[in-house]
Amino acid sequence: VQFKMYSVVVVGGGMIGSSAAKWIAQISEGIDGRVALVGESEPQNKEEGEIFGAWFDEGRITRVLDRNDAWRLLAEKSIARYRDIEERAGIPFYEEVGFLSLVDDTFKDKEGLENAVKAIRQSGYQCDLVDSSNSREKFPDLNLADELFGYHQPDNSGYINPRDMVNAQKAIAASKGCEIINEAVKEITK
Repeated sequence: VQFKMYSVVVVGGGMIGSSAAKWIAQISEGIDGRVALVGESEPQNKEEGEIFGAWFDEGRITRVLDRNDAWRLLAEKSIARYRDIEERAGIPFYEEVGFLSLVDDTFKDKEGLENAVKAIRQSGYQCDLVDSSNSREKFPDLNLADELFGYHQPDNSGYINPRDMVNAQKAIAASKGCEIINEAVKEITK
């Protein structure tokens, strides 16, 4: 058994771990110390895999429109970084196709939704009301019932491919000296 010493070891190679490893590798580049990211790769045969990551899928919606101020700010900051990460890694993962949120008249937090729309508009984002009177103008195949309405955010929103995003983050981490170890953690000792 061969042992190696690292200054920082990130355990878990998914969306959070790969991002953490990228940032740590970037800020520690040129400093005496080693960084490693340890986490099993996605199993090719799902029936034989022991670990199944939350990022083993093809699509996650990403948008700035959110009723929670903190999530809205985090989304805005994250989306603003996607193209840079893609460019630096050479791995595309973000499709900017817009976001449409629909609710009906019984929706309990209309005020929160309206406040979220107001907040992103004040930040310079386009966010348009969509209801039965105008839905076919933007979406010819969408026939909304009278009790439905919502908002369309046409830019700075869409979806990411989590698998590709993780691979992009790992590629940048590796380019900054992070050792990527595609294995399960068996033991951690001091």
